[in-house]
Amino acid sequence: MNAGLRLPALPRAPRSRPPARGSRWWVALALIWATSVEAAGEITPLLQPGSRAALGLGGDPFLSPLLDECGWWSEPGFTTSPMARVRSVASEPLSRRATRGGGSLDFGETSVQMQYASRFAGRPLALSGRISSPRWNGTLAAAGGELRFIGEGSRAEAGVRVSELAPGLSAQASGPLWADGGARRTASLGTGLRYRPRPWLAAQASWREARIPEAFSSDLYGEPLAASLNLRSEQRRLDGRLALGGRIAVEGSVARTRYAPITPRTTLPRYEIAPTGTGALDQASAEIRITRGLAALTRWTRGSLDVAGDAVWGGERFGRLSYARADLESYLFAVEAHARGGARWVVDAERARARGRARLVLETWPFTSTLVDLLGLRRIGRVTAEAQWHRLHAGLDHPLGAAGRAQLGVAWYDVEPDASVESWRPVFLAFGKTDDRVDALGVRRAQLASVSLGGALRLGGMEGGLALEQFVFARAFRTPPAPVESGNSQAAADAAPGGAKPGGWPGGTRIELTLSRRF
Repeated sequence: MNAGLRLPALPRAPRSRPPARGSRWWVALALIWATSVEAAGEITPLLQPGSRAALGLGGDPFLSPLLDECGWWSEPGFTTSPMARVRSVASEPLSRRATRGGGSLDFGETSVQMQYASRFAGRPLALSGRISSPRWNGTLAAAGGELRFIGEGSRAEAGVRVSELAPGLSAQASGPLWADGGARRTASLGTGLRYRPRPWLAAQASWREARIPEAFSSDLYGEPLAASLNLRSEQRRLDGRLALGGRIAVEGSVARTRYAPITPRTTLPRYEIAPTGTGALDQASAEIRITRGLAALTRWTRGSLDVAGDAVWGGERFGRLSYARADLESYLFAVEAHARGGARWVVDAERARARGRARLVLETWPFTSTLVDLLGLRRIGRVTAEAQWHRLHAGLDHPLGAAGRAQLGVAWYDVEPDASVESWRPVFLAFGKTDDRVDALGVRRAQLASVSLGGALRLGGMEGGLALEQFVFARAFRTPPAPVESGNSQAAADAAPGGAKPGGWPGGTRIELTLSRRF
């Protein structure tokens, strides 16, 4: 149900005035940055890959995609009675205070959703329609300048599910009805089948396609920029759940994603990146009901990404992402307890490790033929990164009489990152090295804490909900700097023992407000 965004069209630079040389690295970084912006990426899901999204609780590992509790099958929000819902989301995954002015990102969306249940040929039919207006704004600052990019638009989407096509068989589909600029520009389609012949057995398969033709439009040093990500992703996913003896349940998910350009490169005077590659997700979990009110769960998650692509301006290639590979693996253990009065406790711990590496080639002057490019100046960059972290989380879901519920969650993260960037110019063609530069991450350890609050209240046919998640603490332990001269008092102060400095108020803020009316 997620379609792309239509971005405001800004004037484009004429072909006779190509962008300045200094913008090469800017645009390459910005295209990668814009990918995160387009997805309105959040910090929390990246740090808890084995858990499930639950905003007021701060995550819930016991939610299942086979029970309409999370994932694509739950996105339309089907109900058994007609309902109208207004939803507003405000998010700031990255703030200037957290990055000390290096960049920022905020996202918002207002939507109106209608849900209806009926029957079709004697079979249960559920319909869902949504009109939304997403908007985002981001900045990327470096090298004495700033790149600003914004996006806004509106779209209409619909979802439908038909149950009991055969005993235990259901089908679901979702897709865009309308979007600013036409559905050809942005589209997100999905279809799936679910088979549940018995309460203890369920399996489902889904196919999804998303298109992101345009990433951002902005200006750099006063010069208009227009860039296209030209990205199409296609995902196939299988989920299965089997309950054994009423106490033990095993669940697994396998997903494969393919990335490819939407259209061939064009000669329009704009920046473009045409990525290709694959992504994978494998997940397995086992849940045991120890007593009637106590359960434990363990989950293993592994993900990987392998992409490459060309960076183009006006049809001429100026950069090449030779490879970008990343993999992640996590192990999670969780306990769920139900207390008297309807209260529910969730406690989980997770250990994760991620690694990534990439190689990028950028030409100093890209507006020439391939033969001239071989003799032209270029810069080669190589990135390596690795991080391992531990997470502890506790959440409480408590009833407020018969009219509502309150939620509270707290989480602690301990991260040990290691990353470096090496860049150089080849002496001749692709051989030799000169002007070699190596930059290493100056943080060897980081600690974060987040708090989540949520609440729901019902009055007659009306129901309101409010949820908040916020990182409230961030501390970075920096790598001790190189020795400094004794006369430099400021540098000596920065090199004081310990190397630990508390950061500013971090990003990671997300607020969600909903108001529903049943009929």
